[in-house]
Amino acid sequence: MDNLDRIRQIIAFELDGISKTIKQYSTDDFIVSYTNQLQGKKYPQDDKSIIFLTKKIIKWYETTIDQIKEDKFIYNKTSHIKSYNLLQELNSLISHKKNQPI
Repeated sequence: MDNLDRIRQIIAFELDGISKTIKQYSTDDFIVSYTNQLQGKKYPQDDKSIIFLTKKIIKWYETTIDQIKEDKFIYNKTSHIKSYNLLQELNSLISHKKNQPI
């Protein structure tokens, strides 16, 4: 699978699950808003917005992922880890694609 197909796959099939996973945990209105906005984005039309939003959510995860992993009351730790990794992958793929010459 090439990078473009992988970007489209993550956007089409993974963003809904990522968003639901985050919303089950976070009460931060900004993070919930970022996940809602991210779900409506299209690639490549919204590539700048996707990068911006994924960076915001990744930054949030960087400050909370350890708490999530250690909290005995959170049952979906693996879903959070998967979401975090997918967001990093998506951000990296789109950022890399933007820097490639046409």
